[in-house]
Amino acid sequence: MLGLLFMAFLPLALVIGLNDNSDDDDDRASDETEMDSDNTSDTGGDLLDDPSDTGSGDESDQDMNAGAPGDSSGQETPSSGTDDSSDEDPTAAGTGDKIGQDTTAGGNSDTSGQDTTAGATDQGTRLNGSNGPNNLVGTDGSDTIHGNGGDDHIWLKGGDDIDESARSQLATAAGRSYSTQAMIDTFEASDFFGANGGAGDDWIDAGPGDDAITGGYGDDTLRGNSGDDFLMEVTGRDSLDGGYGNDTLFAAGFNRGEPDILDGNAGNDELTGDDGDTLTGGEGTDHFGALYVSGYDPVTITDFDTTAPANDDPTTLDDNETLLITVERYSASQDFFISQTGSDVTAFLDKEPVAVLQNVKLDDIHPDSVLLRDDFLGWYHTPRVA
Repeated sequence: MLGLLFMAFLPLALVIGLNDNSDDDDDRASDETEMDSDNTSDTGGDLLDDPSDTGSGDESDQDMNAGAPGDSSGQETPSSGTDDSSDEDPTAAGTGDKIGQDTTAGGNSDTSGQDTTAGATDQGTRLNGSNGPNNLVGTDGSDTIHGNGGDDHIWLKGGDDIDESARSQLATAAGRSYSTQAMIDTFEASDFFGANGGAGDDWIDAGPGDDAITGGYGDDTLRGNSGDDFLMEVTGRDSLDGGYGNDTLFAAGFNRGEPDILDGNAGNDELTGDDGDTLTGGEGTDHFGALYVSGYDPVTITDFDTTAPANDDPTTLDDNETLLITVERYSASQDFFISQTGSDVTAFLDKEPVAVLQNVKLDDIHPDSVLLRDDFLGWYHTPRVA
């Protein structure tokens, strides 16, 4: 009897056992599915957790790594991110423990977005721009700055700022070597950018494109290279070289007793100086300016060309070379004249020499090629010939 009952319940036990095994398999599959989901559904993983994560956002998302302290080199490389929107992408450098120099890369925006990259420590920073437009701001420490492509705006402060592509230029820059602690700023960028050298003796090589450069404080060397460049000095004994293109070089009205050297190089250039500055136009038809202030040393023009025809309209720049002397207020009682002084021609105002045209004969000067402008009234005056 018991044997018959056992045989009757055996099929039911087998069915229940199979169902239990199926439930266990389903539970394990469900657990594995949840684990896979945890591992694969997060598309914005942290760069620190997954080295393969590039930190790319789908829209305006950008992963930022501020730089964890304590690595052996003291140099952090934050995530560059990819900017697919038109917003600005600020990137801050971390703080290193040993060398104290941070590495910061701008985003890769090639559209209207503009990346702003700033060093976060006065110990120095390494700034690398993207191929899009960048705002690069150095620190008071020793910076390495490279604008890369794009329309870059670069501001330098104090410190020994080096562009790796221009290290060799430092060997002869202002008689200083790369190993010195002198505050020498050097960088290079292409296309258009605005740059302020800031404090220190700056060597600024703008590269190709239409550049706008302000030397800032210190004895600076500014090179526009190719393109139609605007170069301006603020203080110090500066050297400005426009390079190729129709350049504007301005070194007047900021400092006294610190003569500058301006060289327009090739192209039709405009050069303005004061107080002992030396102006060289180079190839092309050039226009020179001198700011008159009583007591200043005269401006020296090394290559004034007298072969071009006279200018019929003194208020415009024509095909002849001109010298324009600017005075804040001119009175008819002030004697404005030009005279032969040895092998040169000198322009005088109230018997004070204002400008010297080297190796020029007075007979070759067209009187309307040397002009005086009243900066207050805007009137032009021609000199008498003495």
